[in-house]
Amino acid sequence: MKKVMMLFVVCLFLGFNALNASADVLVTGGYSQQNNANQVMSVGKTQMQIGATDRAHANYINARSGAGRS
Repeated sequence: MKKVMMLFVVCLFLGFNALNASADVLVTGGYSQQNNANQVMSVGKTQMQIGATDRAHANYINARSGAGRS
């Protein structure tokens, strides 16, 4: 009888904890919307910022070289 009661108490405890568990609470930063571009490969810019710089440089080179003029 003692084993049955102990098993019942353990199952009750685990069941209670399972009902209260939430993935949003267990995952660190589950609710935060943040820009983590500086954490990826130690780059402090987003892809849009990198692309804008590259496009501006390409436009400058094209304008200086006369590309697109007929």
